[in-house]
Amino acid sequence: MPSFVIENELKSGQIVRILPELHGVTVSLYAVYQHKALMPRKVRALIDFLKVHPLSSSV
Repeated sequence: MPSFVIENELKSGQIVRILPELHGVTVSLYAVYQHKALMPRKVRALIDFLKVHPLSSSV
């Protein structure tokens, strides 16, 4: 499970890593859209946010 999904639980100690030397598969996120098409502001805001704050699998 990607760490960003359970980040709060890891930080609080509710979930504990039992095999920290093992790493899972990297999770990628792609935003596919038409460059010239009108884009809702919320979608543009999400894309801009993810460019600055990419998802991270490390805690």
